[in-house]
Amino acid sequence: MSQDEKEQREAICEIGKLLYSKGLIAGMEGNISCRLSSGEILITPAGVCKGYLKPQQIALIRSDNKNGNGSPAPSSEYRIHLTAYKLRKDINAVVHAHPSYATAFAIAGMDIEGEVLPEFVATFGEIPLVPYAEPGSVELAETFGSYLSSNHTYLLERHGLVSLADDLWKAFYRLEMAEHCAKSLYLAEQLWTLRDLNDQRDDEDFDELDAEIQNMPFPRERRRREN
Repeated sequence: MSQDEKEQREAICEIGKLLYSKGLIAGMEGNISCRLSSGEILITPAGVCKGYLKPQQIALIRSDNKNGNGSPAPSSEYRIHLTAYKLRKDINAVVHAHPSYATAFAIAGMDIEGEVLPEFVATFGEIPLVPYAEPGSVELAETFGSYLSSNHTYLLERHGLVSLADDLWKAFYRLEMAEHCAKSLYLAEQLWTLRDLNDQRDDEDFDELDAEIQNMPFPRERRRREN
């Protein structure tokens, strides 16, 4: 086993523990994967709680998309992971979880959008909703693939949140931040009708925040909108 593979197996286990302890997944939910420098894919196995995952339990998918000899069975959601790696060469990590507030938006059939929270606008722009298809199905992978753009974060209708990045920790942090923003937006809407940030923002201050977020340890993401 290469040092790269050893380190990535350990990182997947650590992120699984964090997802579980923070309530971003429950039971045996969620899946995590990364693409190794060899082109092989490490992915969490089917039917295992990610909060108690061990490095040797992680499945290996070879570069020909076949399960490695003696490797555990991969997550049933492996197709969306392989789709992300096939269509986005800049992506080397995928984290899929069911955080409560983001999943509530997904159940309601809603994108997470709106220029009301500076951190959300500067980091995500919006989080688009991928239409429903049966979890683990070829149809879901194909639908997900058809929605892949320059965004790094996506809602799966009735099925949670997917975060993409060039490494595992960036994917995890982005997912965690997306859930925090979803919670803030949901709670704010219970209090009052939200006002658009453009109504009261200072463009100079916003540009400073935008620049600060660009220097965070993961790339800023902004969905392009047509004029």
